[in-house]
Amino acid sequence: MDHWAETIPVKPQGKARARSGRNGHYTPTKTKDSENSIGLWLKAKGAPLFSGAVYMEIIFIFVRPKSAKKRLYHTVKPDIDNCLKLFMDASNGILFDDDKQVVKLISEKIYGEMDCIQVLIKEVG
Repeated sequence: MDHWAETIPVKPQGKARARSGRNGHYTPTKTKDSENSIGLWLKAKGAPLFSGAVYMEIIFIFVRPKSAKKRLYHTVKPDIDNCLKLFMDASNGILFDDDKQVVKLISEKIYGEMDCIQVLIKEVG
């Protein structure tokens, strides 16, 4: 397969920073739960494992609040880089062996009808 495209019905979320506690560093539960939800959904859909360099387009779609009636772009938290990090970490071992395989990336955060993540992945080279 040279490409794969899907709409993942999960609310986009940014990856939270690791926290420190009495027993060392840990990943916040909300981040772990979101990564697990994405990973389980990708596995259930039979997402292909790309082995070479990949190009990815990813759109994070958030339900539009009443306060943003006329805006297209989601310009509040979470930051796009944190959304990307969470998605890429959740996809490791499922869509690609490691996110270092992503060599070209186009991404945006917009408002839409439902919370979801649209992704297109193509093998390149």
